[in-house]
Amino acid sequence: MRPREDARLRSIYHGVLRRLRRSVGPGDAERHVREASASESFPYVVEYDVPLDFAFPPGFTCGDFRGLRFCEVLAASSMGATPAKVVAFWRDRESFDRQASIFASALGGPPLIWQGYQDRVQTRVKPKWWKNTAAVYLGAVHVVAVLGTGEALRTHYAELFAPGDIHIYAKDAQYDVLDGQPFRFTYKVRNIGAAKTALSLAPPRVRHVGDTEASRAPGGPPDCASLRASELGPSAPRSGLALGDDVRSVPDITVGEIEEISISGLASGAGRYCLAVDGKAESGVVRRLILGDSQFRTDLSVRVWSPIGYDLRLARVGRDRCWYRILVSSGVAFPDGVRMSADLPAVPGAAFGFVQGVADARQPRTISTPGAEVSGLDWLTHPLEAKQDTTLMLDVRAPTVTERACTEISEKIKLRHFGAKEFSQ
Repeated sequence: MRPREDARLRSIYHGVLRRLRRSVGPGDAERHVREASASESFPYVVEYDVPLDFAFPPGFTCGDFRGLRFCEVLAASSMGATPAKVVAFWRDRESFDRQASIFASALGGPPLIWQGYQDRVQTRVKPKWWKNTAAVYLGAVHVVAVLGTGEALRTHYAELFAPGDIHIYAKDAQYDVLDGQPFRFTYKVRNIGAAKTALSLAPPRVRHVGDTEASRAPGGPPDCASLRASELGPSAPRSGLALGDDVRSVPDITVGEIEEISISGLASGAGRYCLAVDGKAESGVVRRLILGDSQFRTDLSVRVWSPIGYDLRLARVGRDRCWYRILVSSGVAFPDGVRMSADLPAVPGAAFGFVQGVADARQPRTISTPGAEVSGLDWLTHPLEAKQDTTLMLDVRAPTVTERACTEISEKIKLRHFGAKEFSQ
């Protein structure tokens, strides 16, 4: 016997001796020692003889008996001396002895046929997983399944998770159309994402941002992106651009493909306009469910030209004269130029000097009648190209030259235009 086990048995032996009465003999002590030692590792088993149709009484539970681990009914497969029995496993013998009569009564008073400790137990040793062929095959199947899932996700990642990513190309910085004429212009959309995508477009919104002739930045298109925000309203016929019902959706655009989208309508008022185009690019299936489609927007600048238009504004103030800039905007071509005239009534002491940037000009005419002063000037422009701006400089001499006085003079100057042939008459 090993020293550790010997010491444990001696400890149990002396403990039992202290608890036993003096009348207990040495043999009884040894028996108690064995029982105490066995009870530390194995349950105490009790068997009762019961009929074959035995059933636990209603309300019977193992929890009603302290130390009772569990009960079971064993039925013989063939009729014999013991057709069935109840087997009860207790924590130790002491627990059973205290409750034996109560327990037997709860079962209906069956006879006790056997009791004792569970002595030895053998269980099947589970082999190492690498020695179990089925486990190896199952592991291989799991690995293949994981790799297959990863490959499927990699192959279909774009259709599942990729955002709709596009790039918009505007053909021109500004689209030019003629007043009173139908128009149609296009812009291009390229799919630069990882998967094919579809587009859905909202109706463009139009905003009037200035008259063609009255633009303070001649020839320069407005910054429509900075003017977007909430100031852009829905399109209306009076806005100068009556838009048609163009395509509002584009089917799948493959990766790298370019799709051309058109906007058409009727121009009904000269001026500068901003078109705000909003839309959505279809995302992957999973991303769409979580985050929705990818939104995009672009801003297009449109200028509606009248056949001929002009605007006069103060350019600078000299020592004894005012300089004015005349912006001539021609929607159509005038190969022979255009005859123009300027009249300045009711400004005593003010008179036109000359005009710069023209093909020909007549001498200024002045009427100095008190109360009916009039100064006039005629000129012929150079040939005008279609949808181009031409800048002229007009000189006015005045008795009082201040910025305020020059501004008041500009409000009284009247500009007119005639045919080019009328200039020689």
